[in-house]
Amino acid sequence: MLPAPPRAFTALMVVLWILLTCLSAGAIAEWARFPSLWGGGSVFASYAMPFWLGWGLLHVPGLIVGAFALSVRGRAGVLPLALGALAAGAIMTWDVQFQSFRQSPWALYLLVDGAWLLVFAAAWRVPAGAMPRARIGLLAFAVPVAAAIIAQASMKSYFVTWRPATSTWDQAAQLETLELYPSAHRTLPASAAEGCAILAKLAQDPYPGQGPPGGWPKRHRMLNMYAEPIGARRPGNENPAPVLRYEWWPDRAEGRCDSSRFVTR
Repeated sequence: MLPAPPRAFTALMVVLWILLTCLSAGAIAEWARFPSLWGGGSVFASYAMPFWLGWGLLHVPGLIVGAFALSVRGRAGVLPLALGALAAGAIMTWDVQFQSFRQSPWALYLLVDGAWLLVFAAAWRVPAGAMPRARIGLLAFAVPVAAAIIAQASMKSYFVTWRPATSTWDQAAQLETLELYPSAHRTLPASAAEGCAILAKLAQDPYPGQGPPGGWPKRHRMLNMYAEPIGARRPGNENPAPVLRYEWWPDRAEGRCDSSRFVTR
């Protein structure tokens, strides 16, 4: 039976793993041209540094779990955890909203963490008799996979509900304009009446389930619903006319729906 490595060596390995995963995530994000969170600044830094005000904050849970697994020298299932993280990362590359494989910060961190955990698990010799029980190994693999599946399912239910894709506020006119588009999860209403009812409800609660305490501000709003997904628009082309337009005046408790462009399917 091999002697257990000193704690200093274990700590060094944990620190090395954290550095490698952070630097790798930043380098890959920079190389693959991942979007920056605020539309500017260093892409490498925002993905490599696990701090607030950057995508790196999403890396913190994985760093904690991976560091804990390595700190017990792989006995709690570093290898199955690595495989589970890789599988979860593959699941998270599927974009539920656009029904295609797309860049995802969550997937990036899961794949990078899993890959480096796999390297460390392969290179780090574990003392005889220290391998985890099958039950622990299965759990270490299943938890990240289950978390990814649950996250994807929750995102799917989120996108089924009609929500504005964009919102603009005209201070001079005191008018808020909201744009709504169908998607793979939200088909255009079957009738103008159904669509107008959706817009009338959203005029008072634009983002269901996300309102601040006391509800959304009562503003003069214009809600536009389009016939095609936002992704169907071509760069440089003007936005087509909405098929439904609902205007709401909260002070008058009145709303008006224009369905003149709506074509019944």
